[in-house]
Amino acid sequence: MKYVTAKSFFGCGTILYGWRPASAGRHIVTRWITIIFFPIIPVGSYTIDFMKDGRSAAESVLSMFGFVRDSLEGEATTSVCWHQVIGTYLYVYLPWTIALYFGSIVPAFVSFIMTSLILASWFFAAIMMRRVFRKRT
Repeated sequence: MKYVTAKSFFGCGTILYGWRPASAGRHIVTRWITIIFFPIIPVGSYTIDFMKDGRSAAESVLSMFGFVRDSLEGEATTSVCWHQVIGTYLYVYLPWTIALYFGSIVPAFVSFIMTSLILASWFFAAIMMRRVFRKRT
């Protein structure tokens, strides 16, 4: 079995976003080319096993300094999971589009609250995904 690897430095590089249940204990994720954690181009979708992590202890230490390498056992799917791609684009870019469109209409304080909620939801999603990555049986 091969390993699916994503490498990034402060969110620039490749990152695994999205996860959908596949068969028993396996999930479908999409690898993205990202800039500052913003997904730009989907590279491919993969069926992976979150329980089989290929990272070393040294890589866990490097992640504290912005160097992140996720390596999970898995294999490429036949095509990109477009449901995940569309969902990721909507989740990331739709709130910013709404905020920019209505930004001139709403007061500055409401804009600040909207931006804070958008960022908080992204951090929550990132934390939840990390928990799934680190989950062990």
